[in-house]
Amino acid sequence: MNAGFSGLTKGGIYHSVYDSIYWYTHFSDTTFVDGKALAQYTATALLRLADSSVLPFEFGHFATTVNGYLEEIQKEAKGKGQTLDFSGLTKQLDALKQSSAKYDALLATTMQKGTVDAAHANALNAALLKTERVLTRQEGLPNREWYKHQIYAPGFYTGYGVKTVPGVREAVDSQDWALAKRETTVVEQCLAQMNQYVNLAISELGGM
Repeated sequence: MNAGFSGLTKGGIYHSVYDSIYWYTHFSDTTFVDGKALAQYTATALLRLADSSVLPFEFGHFATTVNGYLEEIQKEAKGKGQTLDFSGLTKQLDALKQSSAKYDALLATTMQKGTVDAAHANALNAALLKTERVLTRQEGLPNREWYKHQIYAPGFYTGYGVKTVPGVREAVDSQDWALAKRETTVVEQCLAQMNQYVNLAISELGGM
């Protein structure tokens, strides 16, 4: 998670000799309003994750966001004279949207009861944790096995600037269409496993 403020703020000194405590306290956040607000936000998010009987995960926005990433990649590929087959990916994302809606409805009903059985909650949280972990692969990304996540990673040529669906996107960047096809299959497999664990979470909720 990357949390911060942007927009109409006093920026422009990042990674420069002026990026100092003196500059911050005299010109940027002299009353520590921004710093306090960000600390409060971060603490609230951490407490929400730590203290919730059921992990506050949500999957519908994720599916919509990844669909947007695929649209960007497809647009780039078409600009280079190619069309990628994302039918398997979109099928998994559509399934995720449907299961997400079912999960959210079941969770709301369960939480309205006021009490959550500890054994079922533990099993549910174990399934929820794995929905994120299955988006990684032990073999990592092409030419960078140390980066495991298949949806988010620093770009190969962008330092720590993020690349989304990096295996596919960077294959398109380099016009390696065979690699793009292979990486598409990898991401599809990740999403299929994510769907399996969301469905498992639904089953656990149904038993509460």
